[in-house]
Amino acid sequence: MDTLRLIKINNNQLYVELSSTSINFSKKITVNYQLESIKSLSRTITHDILNSYVKSGPSIAGLKKLKESAFQLFNFFEFFKLEKYFKQIKVNNKNHYLHLIVDSDLNSIPFEILHDGQNFLSDYLILSRESTHSNISDNKFKVELRNKFVIVVNPSESDDINDDVINEANIISNIVDSKFNLRGPFKHRNVDKIELIRLLGSCSLLHFSGHYKNNGWKLFNDIFESKDILKCSRASDFIFSNSCGDNSNKFNIFINTFLNKGTKTIICSLGKLPSNKARIFSEIFYKYFIEYGHDAGESLFLTKKKMIKKYGHQDLFWCYYQLHGSSLLSINKTYELTSKNSKNNFAKNSIIFFFSLLVLIFVYNFIFNSKNHQTQLKINIISNINTKVQTKIIKTDSIQILSNNISYPILLKCDSIKNNQPYFSLINNDDQKKMHQLIIDKDLNNNIIVEYPYEFNNNLLNVYLSNKNLFNRLEIIFDDEIEYSVYIQYEKRDLKNIYTLYIVDIVNDNRYKINLNKLFQMISPIHKDYLKAYYDELSILFPRNSKFELIKKDFTFKNRLVLDIKKGSK
Repeated sequence: MDTLRLIKINNNQLYVELSSTSINFSKKITVNYQLESIKSLSRTITHDILNSYVKSGPSIAGLKKLKESAFQLFNFFEFFKLEKYFKQIKVNNKNHYLHLIVDSDLNSIPFEILHDGQNFLSDYLILSRESTHSNISDNKFKVELRNKFVIVVNPSESDDINDDVINEANIISNIVDSKFNLRGPFKHRNVDKIELIRLLGSCSLLHFSGHYKNNGWKLFNDIFESKDILKCSRASDFIFSNSCGDNSNKFNIFINTFLNKGTKTIICSLGKLPSNKARIFSEIFYKYFIEYGHDAGESLFLTKKKMIKKYGHQDLFWCYYQLHGSSLLSINKTYELTSKNSKNNFAKNSIIFFFSLLVLIFVYNFIFNSKNHQTQLKINIISNINTKVQTKIIKTDSIQILSNNISYPILLKCDSIKNNQPYFSLINNDDQKKMHQLIIDKDLNNNIIVEYPYEFNNNLLNVYLSNKNLFNRLEIIFDDEIEYSVYIQYEKRDLKNIYTLYIVDIVNDNRYKINLNKLFQMISPIHKDYLKAYYDELSILFPRNSKFELIKKDFTFKNRLVLDIKKGSK
């Protein structure tokens, strides 16, 4: 666990100490700063920029303004003196935890979204924070399955958020119910101060979805404040406060009161939340936290990544959430539920037996009956050279592909059917020897399609054959609704031909640089998540008119990239 301390020496100086166990790095610096200037710039981010996002929606201009302000704030703290640490973290390309211990006067600073000139800190660091006045530690805490999990939604009965938070409560309940002792969801005025004090003192986890106003959670004609937290016998180990925050000193006192009362981890926001996105965010978070078993810090980190992947960096919702306390709190995965009686065990064993039997039947059919096929099959042949050609196939022991006027048929023999996909080989009429393996696939209308290239000349179907593949097909799945530009550059190095693929998201400044030979060694399709090792930090121009560039015209794609690389004749 890496730690960054920011302690105020006096009104003009700040003590900064970074201690890293992950890369064996430490640094101590004294920073000259003006507190009011820093707070003013922080307010520009948390109030002006984020409020503009809520009112007007995502925009490139808003993202640009956030980057500029966050970079300016980064330099105010002279974090550029820690450049070696930030660069090494990026090079390692692993999840790194950084725990912030900040002076109470600095607790309103949005450190999580400071920008180092290339990235936001939360893009590559799992961040947690605590005030110097908090009585906590960032240790590994475990929450047992079957503990009480309370969900409280819209106790103020506010119409503006009601539909979204009720929907959120139903979704979270489905995730929670199978793992924990779910209490609630408690909706509307059913929860008052007395009931909320009781719930906080009796449950291990609590999700609150509603309004924050006037220094506390808004109830029906009332406010749950810091002084009310002090009345609890204890506070829940984990709290997700999915409500608006104002990032003021009083808001931070409210959060720290939970921590000082026993809460290990609390997730909250730093601005006004659009309720529809807040619902999506919490749903994704609980899937990572409960279903996939990540700790709270990594779950929050992955949720932000997922939001960015889905909506793009310009949708600033990803930057709202902060984690106070321990980022290492997680669900105890070693807890095992045991059957209460032998009847349950018998039912469980019966299910396992029948499932095993089905597997054996499937394996038998796969091994001994994989060559079974239908007696008749209709096939549409669609060529990437001539898309108008369509041919019917009549299937017996071998298959003839016939055109309207073909006098010399080509025979295809069905070798096997695996996963409902038939595999054929081409047969020469003279010696009946197998010449080449072809893959036949189905289209959306359940018609069979020949995937490899061919053409129709003089009423004859010519299938291109070779001992080697004529081309390699590569498919990359991005699935993020972001438009990327593609560049392929060529150079000769040590008498070898080197082809480099660049995939560039110009809007969010994300780039991948990949050697095509390495890429074709991976199993296709390849998801973007597997390309982290090829993330390119350098800022490079990609002129189409360069002599090294093979794609001379602009080429862009969304979600899915398919490359067919043909081999030369040499």
